Amino acid sequence: MPHPIETLSLDGGWLCLDFTNTVSTRLPATGDDYLHSWDDFAVWVARVDLLPETEYRIWKRMPPGDIAEPRALRELIYGLFSHYAEKGVVHPGHLEALNGYLHEVYAHTRICMTGNGLRRGVEDEP
Repeated sequence: MPHPIETLSLDGGWLCLDFTNTVSTRLPATGDDYLHSWDDFAVWVARVDLLPETEYRIWKRMPPGDIAEPRALRELIYGLFSHYAEKGVVHPGHLEALNGYLHEVYAHTRICMTGNGLRRGVEDEP
């Protein structure tokens, strides 16, 4: 039987909306959450080809993270788009929180020399 993440419809049109849709529904009440564990998150990351294969292998060798972190990011993204849909503007608090995540991620990002020139990459396994 396939993992539920492997059969989840990717119809958001944008990666961030597909990520937000890892909860089956929001209104009138929150539905099923497909991210129960870090392993579930890893299946989603692989399914949507979020990372190039080399980076994915490095990431998978790292200790698992706390599933609460990607879930919190998902809820932040949902809040940002929900607020925008309702009010027509992005709330500055959402941007500030989102930028906090970006600073965390980019702490591990490097510019790497490859046979094809420079590209973005991640630091090697700690």
